[in-house]
Amino acid sequence: MDSSEKINSESEDAPVVETVFEEPISKTNAIKNEAGDVKKEETVSDEEIKELKGGLEQEYNKDAWNVLSRHYLEWTKSISSEDTENVKKYHRWSLPVNSLLRSKDLPENVTPEDKKSIRPIIKTLDGLIKNCPPVPVEFTAYRAVSSEMTLEEARALVGKSITPDNGFMSTAVNKPLAVNDFLQKDESKILYEITVPRGEKGIWMPAVTNFKESVSREGEFLLPRESRFIVTGAEEQWFINRRSRNAEDVHAYGQERKSPPQFKEKRLVVKLTLENQKSEQVEPGSEINGADSWIKAINKIFEKNYGLSTPEEKLPRVVKAAPNESCAYVNWDLDRSLYNVIRVRFGKQILDGNAVGEEMGHFYRAQLKPSNISRIERLSAWLKGSSIVEDLIIDKKGDVKDKKEHITNEFFGFLGRRLLHKSYPKNKDGTSKIFPDGEPKIDSGDKKFAVGALKRIRKNLNSLKSLFMEGGVSLESLRNTAEPFIEARIDILHHRRGYEFASKVDLDKITNWNKLFSMPDKEVRKRFFTPNPDYSGL
Repeated sequence: MDSSEKINSESEDAPVVETVFEEPISKTNAIKNEAGDVKKEETVSDEEIKELKGGLEQEYNKDAWNVLSRHYLEWTKSISSEDTENVKKYHRWSLPVNSLLRSKDLPENVTPEDKKSIRPIIKTLDGLIKNCPPVPVEFTAYRAVSSEMTLEEARALVGKSITPDNGFMSTAVNKPLAVNDFLQKDESKILYEITVPRGEKGIWMPAVTNFKESVSREGEFLLPRESRFIVTGAEEQWFINRRSRNAEDVHAYGQERKSPPQFKEKRLVVKLTLENQKSEQVEPGSEINGADSWIKAINKIFEKNYGLSTPEEKLPRVVKAAPNESCAYVNWDLDRSLYNVIRVRFGKQILDGNAVGEEMGHFYRAQLKPSNISRIERLSAWLKGSSIVEDLIIDKKGDVKDKKEHITNEFFGFLGRRLLHKSYPKNKDGTSKIFPDGEPKIDSGDKKFAVGALKRIRKNLNSLKSLFMEGGVSLESLRNTAEPFIEARIDILHHRRGYEFASKVDLDKITNWNKLFSMPDKEVRKRFFTPNPDYSGL
């Protein structure tokens, strides 16, 4: 981790997060989702238009545009005329280039002469990205993509690493343009809000195209093919749609020389952090600088409000996860303290209330519960080179040998979220710095949603399998693309039921939290996995 990524804590009641990593926790500038059931499209008043429009226009990051233009200008002078022409060709017709990279197929209208140009264009872009200077500042870019992903499916990916595109990825620093010209062209589109950290690489297209008007207006930043991202959040946001999709409306208003009616609509926004460079530089298992003080502060909150505490020497360390690992509490030693960590995909993830609350919930449960695995079993597993993760014995090949109570474990993880949210200082609207979306909730967590989500995931996996069998993608690409769908399926099966029962617990009816967290799995299921929880003795 960069030495600048430090976590500070000054109060046991409200750990300070303003100066974490020497910058504030990012907040969404766009208008957020409103509570309650609202139709996807609603007409909007002039005042609402002014408010939403003003907020959107403020998000055109002119500072990033100026900094990137100055930074890349000198470098572009070293680019050959042939490479410059290939970049311009890519900008004019990126579709056949990316079609070849994504599926090995080309559009029917591509001429033989065009086909000869594709490989040199790919070679040029790969070479320029490899040799270009890294970006000097962190900035935000946007990309609208067609997707059937739901809010629940997107949130299931938070903390995971994904490679959503095998081709080159065009992004725009101009958010209003990304929203108005791309997102709102199609009802099926969602928006990627991409944080590009300092040190990442890509091509600043305005500088290479000699600041061509259309490229400069968009502020296009081209990312490498097969770029890797961490999913850091997902939410629905309100946007004004200035486009009417009704042809009669457009014609009628055009005759009267008026604009079509404007309406506001919700769109899914998935927040990503580019990690092409960072994931290669940070060794998995390395500790996050300063995270120990943050965990101590969170532990004091649980101790003061719920009597849940543990000696500081037994608190979990916070470490960097490997590329194929998700955020999780991990413990597989003999006495539950030697190897005792919270894995995070990126440093700031530990500052997310849902993440730290859930993993601390798992930690307290692991410290207090009667073990389902005896010390002899643990010793035997350890001697054989196996590991123990939350009472799962996993051999060297990764096969689970003893499956113990996933759902009950997730019950305590979600309780950890709720307990931390309840006791953490909040704003008048119920939000806080570490819970910007308010109280932890289960979104559409009924059986109908789970069945529908599993069907969509299975459909995607079958499509990927067919593409692989036809030779359309490599085995490595298949694994990278399929992994998020597989993990989302596991998340639904293992997490949702435990989350749902935990979401129905009346926190005010429990005073002895140590007793609950020490309760055997069977008794937890009997008393709380029911429509009428039994709070007696707690």
